[in-house]
Amino acid sequence: MSQTENTMDDFVPFGGKARTEYQEDELAVPRAVSTAVINALDEIMFPKDDQGEWSSECQTYFAVQRTSGGEEKQDYFLLGGDGLLSCVDQIEDEIPFSRDGADWGECDKALALKVYSEPACLLTLHELSPAGVDMLRDDDGYLFDVPSEAVEKVFGDEVLTMPSMLTLLEVELKVDDALAELETQPDAGESIDELAAAKSEEASLDADEDLGEREDVNR
Repeated sequence: MSQTENTMDDFVPFGGKARTEYQEDELAVPRAVSTAVINALDEIMFPKDDQGEWSSECQTYFAVQRTSGGEEKQDYFLLGGDGLLSCVDQIEDEIPFSRDGADWGECDKALALKVYSEPACLLTLHELSPAGVDMLRDDDGYLFDVPSEAVEKVFGDEVLTMPSMLTLLEVELKVDDALAELETQPDAGESIDELAAAKSEEASLDADEDLGEREDVNR
């Protein structure tokens, strides 16, 4: 068995159950998990200041390893960068289309996203230290279109990355809160899936509002 296959096999989704095992009408848990993870990542990457205002610039960056299961090949990209206002669009641009969706979870003690495409795709996130970020800047000090080879050099370097468990713990706490809220909310006339869909829509609207506020700050 190759190292790539071992990496895929080591992935454990939050909630303990892969998205592909859910019926179409019971996707409340994976939807709630996905919303919680994206919100947690945005809070890590764009933390609020003492006045409760969102940062207009990315403060935390991730080196991401992308593994394609079928071809057993890996490449790398930087999550974060100058001009980025939210992580979700960049993540969606970097993953293949999948009819079966994707799961957030843990792989080798790091935050990971497994996409159920053909072949499957796995993103593994390592938070960068300030020294790691500086290594990826161009000659003018910017972070634009960082090549895969440069991100690969910092991905596995313990000096240039931060302990992955810290990010993982912060995200897991958000996920646990989201799942606990799902368990307490169902009542007469509303299914758990309807509640999750409503919660996701509410979070999406909040994210759009926050994005607008950040764009206004940038102007």
